[in-house]
Parts: sequence; C-alpha cells; structure tokens
Amino acid sequence: MAQQFPLQVLYDLASSKLEEEARTLMELKAQWQQAEGKLRQLQGYEEEYRTRLHHSAQGGFSVSLLRDYQTFLAKLASAVQLQESEVERCKLRWQDQYGVWQAADRQLQAYTVLQTRFQQERNARENRLEQKELDEWARKFFYQHQQKDH
Repeated sequence: MAQQFPLQVLYDLASSKLEEEARTLMELKAQWQQAEGKLRQLQGYEEEYRTRLHHSAQGGFSVSLLRDYQTFLAKLASAVQLQESEVERCKLRWQDQYGVWQAADRQLQAYTVLQTRFQQERNARENRLEQKELDEWARKFFYQHQQKDH
C-alpha cells in the first residue's frame, strides 16, 4: 500500500486557508469597487449641480436660491471627500488582504513542493521495489529453466 504524504493535514489546511483568503480578497475588491461607484455617482451629482448653478446664474436668481445651491454644493463636496476617504480605506484593506493572500499562497506552494518531492521519492521507491521483484522473478525463472535443461 502506498504511503500517504505525512504533511497532508497541513497541506489541506493551507489549501483551505488560501481559499478563505481568496474569498475575503474578492469581497474586499467588491467593497472597493462599490465605494468607487458611489464616489463616481457623488461626483456626477456635484458636477450636475454645478452645471445647474451655472445655467441658473445666467438667467438670474435670488440670493436665497444661490445660498441654497452653495450650501448643497458644500454638502456634496463634503460627501465626495468622505467617499474618497472611504475608497482609500477600501483600497488599503484590499492591499493588506492581498499580502495575506500572497503569504497563504506561498505557504501552500511550499507544501506543494514537499508533496511533489514526496510523491517522486515514493514512486522511485516503488519502481525500485518493482524492479527488484522482477529481477528476483527472472532469476528464479532462469534458475528453474536451467535446472530443467540439465
């Protein structure tokens, strides 16, 4: 019976950890992309309201309407800044997780190399044993036929 890789449990754990880290990485990427989408949306609103203000200013409007536009644009600018911070935070979290994923990948690769070496050594041992058995069988066969011939 073939011997099992002695570090199989560690290999399986490393494989599971890599999968878990990859899932987390994908979730963080989705959060980052969602935050970027929200930022683009807020920037679009800001640009739209600046354009409205510009067009309204050409036709003339009241001071209170101007103040309302300016207040709203200031709130939008603040929201854009907060969202830019959120995008940066998401990006940093993703970058940190990417480092964790890379470490898990390196660990699994190390176990994979050990597993491959183990399998190669096991196959070489099995081949030597098989060759030894074939040589023994051939020797016995030759000896038996030699005995019959004499």
